[in-house]
Amino acid sequence: MFATSKRVTSKMLTFAGLIIICSYLLLRGIAFYQNQSVSLSGSYFTFNGKEVRYVCKGSGEPYVFFETGFGSDSELTWSPIVKHLPENFTACYYDRLGHGGSADVPLTFTTDEKSHLQESLIKHIAGENPVILVAHSYGGIIARRTVARAKINLVALILLDSAHENQHTVMRGKLDPISDSVKNWQYVNATFGLSQIKNIFKEYDSPVSKRLDQHYSD
Repeated sequence: MFATSKRVTSKMLTFAGLIIICSYLLLRGIAFYQNQSVSLSGSYFTFNGKEVRYVCKGSGEPYVFFETGFGSDSELTWSPIVKHLPENFTACYYDRLGHGGSADVPLTFTTDEKSHLQESLIKHIAGENPVILVAHSYGGIIARRTVARAKINLVALILLDSAHENQHTVMRGKLDPISDSVKNWQYVNATFGLSQIKNIFKEYDSPVSKRLDQHYSD
């Protein structure tokens, strides 16, 4: 009697496990389908074989380039500003590789490489014309590296709440470290795509919100 009950329990647990696995695989499939890249308007420039999306408005000099902060979305950050600027000069913003409508890139893509991308894009659009570079937060570090090489016709650099190259060294030890439980949870989340699955059931008030959720869940 006990052996029979044990076999029934074992089969029920096996069946429940199969249901959970199949449900998980189904949800991952739905999440993958919904998480396809969103088409964005704009122009494209090739850097080291990677497509970089950018948007420009207006015409003539100077050429004003906006650089986005770390983890920020260029469309969300700059389009509300650029659309209100006059048309008698050129204003541009772009998606760094790994963001928005630009191609994906490895996590090893360095700040120096981002600076070279910025420089190449500015030369592609502005040529030798005068340039004003506006950079926010982490974008300030990228912009300063570009400016230091002095290969663009820069007339002004505007830093908005810029990050500093040594800020992590200065602040290290002054803030509480991230706990191991939080770090381990992020590894589990990334491995099993839990945020992607959760996003299936969310309602979004705009395509930008949905695209940003997709980006950060990746």
